[in-house]
Amino acid sequence: MADLSHRWETELESGNSFDLVPVDDGAWVGWREGETTRIARLDPTDGSVTEVAVREGQVPGRRGVVGTPDGGLVVGLTGDDERIVALGPDGNEVWETELGEDERAPRWFTVAGEALVGFTGGQEISAFDLGDGSVRWTARPTSFTNNDGQVIGLDDGTVVLASFGGAFLEAVDPDGAAAWEVPSEAIFDEGGAPSVSVLGPLTDDDVIGVSRTEGGLLVVAVPTSGPRDR
Repeated sequence: MADLSHRWETELESGNSFDLVPVDDGAWVGWREGETTRIARLDPTDGSVTEVAVREGQVPGRRGVVGTPDGGLVVGLTGDDERIVALGPDGNEVWETELGEDERAPRWFTVAGEALVGFTGGQEISAFDLGDGSVRWTARPTSFTNNDGQVIGLDDGTVVLASFGGAFLEAVDPDGAAAWEVPSEAIFDEGGAPSVSVLGPLTDDDVIGVSRTEGGLLVVAVPTSGPRDR
């Protein structure tokens, strides 16, 4: 039987500003202090916390951060301006990208191939190069998103989206062009509510979309390469 004894407990200086982000050799944690976000590495063996960075601004959502393949961290920050900051495993800045006047820092990030992807507006989704933060593309799905978390990145750079009021599921390719979609009318009878409550997880080569119906929940699995002809 596994040892489930309480090994350690760590108290942050104030409430955490984003969900814990696991990486290969530990985890990232962050907390608010005034108008700043303090960022630290957590050692999972003993719970010790080592602060490595302090950034102006606040993380706009608890999932507005993501770990990078090399153990670093990317953070969306909002305050006097909207920007995205990438930190290396040691907490040093790798790059910073300031967003446009009409853009916002994503409240949820996903990694798609060599790009970082998130909603930068109510109907705009943008991809940023993981290496230098440059914008690779910006696309508009068929409708606005009702949840910033309705986006999943695939290893080949494809991004799968779940929208509200548009396609049930849709995808853009690594260049931001429309790849495929599952129209709402293919899922719902006339008068149905074409929205996805939960997107994901990936199962083998399928992506899962869950929607509420009068009878309960409808679960739809679609190949990540797009719907097949029946």
